Amino acid sequence: MIGVHLSIEAVYNKLHERYFWPNMYEDVKEYIKNCDVCQKRGPVNRKEMLIPIKVKAPFHRVGIDIKGPLPITTNNNRYIIVAMDYFTKWPEVRAIADIKAETVAKFIYEEIIC
Repeated sequence: MIGVHLSIEAVYNKLHERYFWPNMYEDVKEYIKNCDVCQKRGPVNRKEMLIPIKVKAPFHRVGIDIKGPLPITTNNNRYIIVAMDYFTKWPEVRAIADIKAETVAKFIYEEIIC
């Protein structure tokens, strides 16, 4: 129940930044209590220990992620690929049409290796 209480406070505080009505807190509380999505998600009780990733130099570790599918652009791109060097935090980003291995390899070669 503590997790639900915290989410009520968070939602109420966010709403209260822009809106107000009488009994607003009770309305938010009632809405969250009866919201299927809110009830299925349940409280967040994560207590795992964070383990820092040790990085020794630039290019020692690079993270790559792809977001999409997104709406198709005028250049027929549908995805965004992002690479981030863990040491320097330098990002490289490109819009791409597909997520085939050839496309991703071309991005890695052109934007990271070269």
